[in-house]
Amino acid sequence: MNYKLIGCVVMLMAILGFPASAATVSFLVVETGIERGIPATNFGTTWEDGLMTSFFDAGYIVTNNPFLRVEEGPERI
Repeated sequence: MNYKLIGCVVMLMAILGFPASAATVSFLVVETGIERGIPATNFGTTWEDGLMTSFFDAGYIVTNNPFLRVEEGPERI
């Protein structure tokens, strides 16, 4: 018998028998109220890095988007 072939088939079935699952989390940092003449601070980067590190350490797949800088805050209803 070809034990190498049987071993490969058993290993393949063992690998495919267990479900592989992961959750993806995406972050988008929006900074509001920053005027054009004022230099931007790194507070957004600090928040993003902290959140992404925490979720990555917990086992999530994390992604990020470019920062959005909006001159005005959201309108209140």
